Amino acid sequence: MPNGMGGCAMTKSAELYACLYAKDFPAQSLLRLRPELHSKPCVVIEGEPPSQYVCSLNTKARLAGLVRGMTRVEVDTFSEPIVLSRSVQAETATRSILLECAGAFSPRIEDHRKIQLCSAASTSRAPGVCSVLLNCWRKASSSVLGRSVYLRESSSATTFM
Repeated sequence: MPNGMGGCAMTKSAELYACLYAKDFPAQSLLRLRPELHSKPCVVIEGEPPSQYVCSLNTKARLAGLVRGMTRVEVDTFSEPIVLSRSVQAETATRSILLECAGAFSPRIEDHRKIQLCSAASTSRAPGVCSVLLNCWRKASSSVLGRSVYLRESSSATTFM
């Protein structure tokens, strides 16, 4: 026993981190309140004419042959896509909602643009509790976006960077 002290040595349990990634976030933020467009190929363009390009798109557009980086002229050669202009305002509002949602599971939240949302979640280390919290967070986030949301956990925050 160290220094003649009794009892068990205390060990610090590792923190768990959760990261939420919303694929094609600009498109998801514009389509989340437009259910009539969910079944149609949609692209989000940014830039000023004539330098507009596709910055984000949904799965239907991807399946129709559209890709990120296409110019507006190239998009116009397709007959079906709905063309939407990127809205920083819609992205900011959606990000705020996701941050609020994450705040229900942890008071320690970090917002990173690259991964959209990273929660440095100090959750309980009791068996199964983290999985339950992550599933709740996934469901809540999916209800906000209703689209492709990926959620991963790790004992190291650098895993997500």
